[in-house]
Amino acid sequence: MVYLIRLGPLNETSLHMVIVTEAERPTQYEQYIARKYLPELDGLRAFSILIVVTVHMKDRVWEWLAGAQGVTVFFVLSGYLITLLALRETRFNGCLNVRAFFVRRVFRLFPSYYFVLGIYCVLVFGLNISPERREGLARALPYYLFYMQEYPVFRNLSTNLPFYQSWSLGIEEKFYLVWPFLAFSVLGSVRSVRAWATAGLTMLMIFAPTIIGQRAGQFLYPYSHILVGCLTAFVLDTPQGFANLAWLGRRWGALLTLAGFLALHLIVPHVPKDVHRVFLSAYSVATGLLLMAIVLGDGPIQRVLRRPMLVMIGKLSYGIYLVHILALHLAEKIATPGTDNPLVSIAALLLAYLFSVCAAYLLAMAIERPGIALGRRISRRLIGTGAAR
Repeated sequence: MVYLIRLGPLNETSLHMVIVTEAERPTQYEQYIARKYLPELDGLRAFSILIVVTVHMKDRVWEWLAGAQGVTVFFVLSGYLITLLALRETRFNGCLNVRAFFVRRVFRLFPSYYFVLGIYCVLVFGLNISPERREGLARALPYYLFYMQEYPVFRNLSTNLPFYQSWSLGIEEKFYLVWPFLAFSVLGSVRSVRAWATAGLTMLMIFAPTIIGQRAGQFLYPYSHILVGCLTAFVLDTPQGFANLAWLGRRWGALLTLAGFLALHLIVPHVPKDVHRVFLSAYSVATGLLLMAIVLGDGPIQRVLRRPMLVMIGKLSYGIYLVHILALHLAEKIATPGTDNPLVSIAALLLAYLFSVCAAYLLAMAIERPGIALGRRISRRLIGTGAAR
């Protein structure tokens, strides 16, 4: 079979025609490799951040949404995207410029983070709002300043700890510092070696609390979720792996994967404590499989995730994550929870969404996007000079 593709007029009376044979059409794998942006992944981010907001509400009527697992989805998605972008840079430039990678991450994350941290300091120390949180913020502030946010949370330094949701950012940033060097220098360029080493490292992080003890292992365990995302990117980067998993992108495969993911999502909060980590690890694997189903196909799941409102919220998800607890406090002053009135709970949640999205949009326009643009300009200069390969 051949295809006639009309490219455009050469002059007023003739058209330029190019014949493309079946063999010359890009394969699904080649299309995946060349694809630069998937709005579906922003839609997945949107669902994750929307359920995360419910976790921190005083009204517990939304516990059935199991919003805490939204952070696990973020971890898996972060690992996938970071590894995917690094693989593409390696493919097109011959190597990963680690300095340029760090610059992009720093200018992407730090400006908004430190700005919101500054707001917390002004509110608590300057305006004396929530004075009961002053001691907790004072004890945690050195860790917040040096991006060790998970330490005061995991060590329970205070029962009134503001900005505690930032613990996951500390996990991710340390991963960004180590992963590019480990995956693209230490592990070399052999695809199978990278994939198997990542799988082994994932298992090591899963069992870290058992191997070195719960107290120290809790700092390492969250990295297993990020590594699941990295492994997803490595597996799909090979033609064979892509072909073997193509069934996940078909309608029945995607729906089956989604059903398994949702079942685990609702089960994990209710399993006994001694097996909770096992189920949570299975949930991160299910998230990786769902991620594969999303990027491998185009069906009803993808059409839902591509809805413009979801894509917009997904793009603002980092800012929403930073400010949503402040937005919740304001929303719950207007619609006070605990009245046993479901309409009040719904109103508080919708107000929290509204305030979070508006604040995140302003944050994106004023700080986040200019920071990203500056980081990209510096990154392009570093890549252009071939520095720090």
